[in-house]
Amino acid sequence: MKDFLKVVIFISLIIFIQNKTKKYRCGTNDLKIKPKALKPKFTVNKESPSYKRKLEDVDEDGFKKFNIYVDKYNIKKEISRNDLEDYQDIILESLDRAATTLQNLLRVRPLSEGIQFTNTELNDLGLRNWDFTKFGSRAIIREVDLKSLGIDLVIFSTIEDMEEEVIAAAAPIFTQESNHQPILGMVYINYFIDFEKVNIQKYLETTLIHEMTHVLGFTGEFFEEYFHNIITKTDQFGISRQYINSPKVLEVARKYFNCPTIDGVELENFGGDGTAGSHWEARILLGDYMNGVAYPEEVISEFSLALLEDTGIYKPYYYTGGLMRYGKNKGCEFVYDKCVNDTGKINTNFENEFFDTVYSEFAVDASCSSGRIGRTYNTLFSYGEPLPTEYQYFKDETVGGWGAADYCPLPGSSQDEEIDVYYPGICSNTETGIYGSQIFYSSEEDYYTNAELAEITGEVISEQSFCFLSSLYQNDIEDVDKYSAVVRANCYEIFCSKRSLTVKINEDYIVCPRSGGKIKVDGYEGYLLCPDYNLMCSGTVICNDLFECVDKKSEIKEESYEYDYEIKTSQNIAKAEESEEDDTTNYELSDDGVCPKYCKHCYENNECLKCKEDYNLVYNMETDEIICIHKDELTVGYVVEDDIYYKCIDNCDSCSDIETCDQCKEGIEYNTDFEQCINVNIENCLEEDEDGICEKCDETHAFNDTDRNFCIQKESFNDKYFSEDNGTSYSLCSYNISGCDTCQYNSDNQNLKCNKCKSGYALYAEENECLLKEEIDNNKNYFYIDEFNVKKCSDSLPNCLKCTNGSICITCMNNNYFINNNKTACVGKYKINPIETYYMNNELNSFLSCRIYNSIDKCMECSSENTCNKCEDGYEYQDDKCINLNNEKYIKYSYFSLLYYIVVILIVL
Repeated sequence: MKDFLKVVIFISLIIFIQNKTKKYRCGTNDLKIKPKALKPKFTVNKESPSYKRKLEDVDEDGFKKFNIYVDKYNIKKEISRNDLEDYQDIILESLDRAATTLQNLLRVRPLSEGIQFTNTELNDLGLRNWDFTKFGSRAIIREVDLKSLGIDLVIFSTIEDMEEEVIAAAAPIFTQESNHQPILGMVYINYFIDFEKVNIQKYLETTLIHEMTHVLGFTGEFFEEYFHNIITKTDQFGISRQYINSPKVLEVARKYFNCPTIDGVELENFGGDGTAGSHWEARILLGDYMNGVAYPEEVISEFSLALLEDTGIYKPYYYTGGLMRYGKNKGCEFVYDKCVNDTGKINTNFENEFFDTVYSEFAVDASCSSGRIGRTYNTLFSYGEPLPTEYQYFKDETVGGWGAADYCPLPGSSQDEEIDVYYPGICSNTETGIYGSQIFYSSEEDYYTNAELAEITGEVISEQSFCFLSSLYQNDIEDVDKYSAVVRANCYEIFCSKRSLTVKINEDYIVCPRSGGKIKVDGYEGYLLCPDYNLMCSGTVICNDLFECVDKKSEIKEESYEYDYEIKTSQNIAKAEESEEDDTTNYELSDDGVCPKYCKHCYENNECLKCKEDYNLVYNMETDEIICIHKDELTVGYVVEDDIYYKCIDNCDSCSDIETCDQCKEGIEYNTDFEQCINVNIENCLEEDEDGICEKCDETHAFNDTDRNFCIQKESFNDKYFSEDNGTSYSLCSYNISGCDTCQYNSDNQNLKCNKCKSGYALYAEENECLLKEEIDNNKNYFYIDEFNVKKCSDSLPNCLKCTNGSICITCMNNNYFINNNKTACVGKYKINPIETYYMNNELNSFLSCRIYNSIDKCMECSSENTCNKCEDGYEYQDDKCINLNNEKYIKYSYFSLLYYIVVILIVL
């Protein structure tokens, strides 16, 4: 029995360990290094040649070009001692690339004069000296300081044996006493990094720029002790968190998230002393290079640059902001809500273009990385033991996503792919020869090869490629219906203009709607899920990693955290403008994301190139635009040039050019003196000008709109017409109010009111407009009062977007919810008070009362139907129910902990 118990416990522990997911992390906090502040050691002789030679130009704000010196004396020795000579060039070049990128991205405060290290101080760090080939003993002798050497920051680097899950670590060692500006730091690279992997250099470069940013002061200790820009508070779920609340960070956050009330940007609370407090919270800033856990893509966001600016030490160039896309414009609820609701469904505020389906337990879904740089998966992991209560999103309490992202199931790489390759799914990564997330969901064993998939779906790995969710398959392949039902993460080349996003699919160029969404593509079954234009093309150059963006050195806008890169226009646009070929697969869209009415394809300037069927191109002289008009309206009065219809002069039925008339309308003659079709000496005219043109009809007659060629009996103008000039002329109601049939003009306030709309339209009286019934029926934003009149849902049901008959709300407006599934009103979340007494049901989009809808009797506060956080007074939550303390005896049990298992093993053994 004892031996059997040993086996059971041993197997249990193996399962526990295997189910634990390993994510490589930064080990900066593990170093526990407290920086030492240095005072100037001497007064510099400003007349000395060395001082004068190294003076730098300082801008009006007091910043200068940043000069980082990476000393490699020690790391070269460690490379040799650890038999890593084959990788020496990769390691040293990566150090230089990271330092150079920071130098190009930041300006810095000039150092004080006389700042210097001594041999003793270096020896205390385990460093023998600087690289003698660079400075030799001059670097540490009296009266030769960093400023005179032209150096602002020294970074020593070395190889170190660290925990296997740690990638690297770094910390500032010495700071300038006056403003805590780091002047010397250490970077440690873990010996256990797999230098055999493909694209190891890109991985090292990204890792080292992260670590060097820690040296700049991106650490919890600096936030709290020196910069005083960190606060600690408890969130609405009872979790204690730390937030950065410095001015520039708040400015960036409020703009980026579209959350004007945000009072701090959250720091990581995962990873204990090793990671927490010195990195951004991955739940809301996924993909930023200062996350604490390795991610398939890493970009320098405007948040990290703003935090460096708020130190007062650095002045950033905001070159790389366009690559940060996760959570952009998602509002306050994205920042503060959980990512998964209490029924195990993804929170609607987290749903975006990165994934297509709602998560289920252990689902593996195609997705795109947070900035669309690469192809990823949405995965869940078994952690082998219950997760913290506040992060238990699913029935299985051991299941969750990334720990560093509050266990949210967010996009990540396949661990199988990462065996041989860093960043395996990157769409620009031609070096790897791997297409990233090779997901093809089918029970059949009839997978296509990557090359075949590329041809069938049109995907390409290139420097201009980004990730899209797509189920597109060429419609001429066998079993296309089966394949096009599967959503994959595909890499497609993109082109951005000032107004539109174009996606290249094989030889076709497809324009996405500006607001994004699913679109069909000619020749393919399935759909392409377009992202929001502003996520991908908000003024940025096509760059797909942080180094490339910095290298391109864009110009800065007035608001420093915005960016204005060069604009690339679709190649197909240029071709169409230069040739007569009918390339209609891709043309630019107008500002609102669609071409002008009835137009099929249009240029970037909104000029229509090709109309829809049964419509023709017409030049509108008043607006100087090319528009589309139905062919039945173009039978007379137009001349055609180069497939564009031009209107003849007024009152002309036929012309050979737009300046003269061959045949005027019946009853009107062509006047050669005026070169116009003019009717002079018309009947029933009361007043004429000197040329005989009528200016006013008699009392019983009037003009038809602006046509002064005829006086028409007033009794001919019924309630479909109105007059703004006391009966001198009459115009159709529909001229001023589109779709209006009858109307009434009030001369007192000069207001025209529609009384009734034409057939196929309904009147929305509050806005005095006629709406197409087809659109009303499709979008359900309005409801019918009767056959001819409608109201907005929100007019009858507060904050309701879509409704049925004005009495039942179907969909609430953004950030509004039903209460207890009451479909007669929608309420803003932050007006629900106290919110702890309700839980969110995403399927109903409703907050449900814990007292009414919770399955546990006497529950007052809860987070789901089956959980209770607080019982009514006199009751306590035990054994999944609220127990009356006065009437029942109870025993409080607790789950076995890992420590318990270890104790049992020791006892058994």
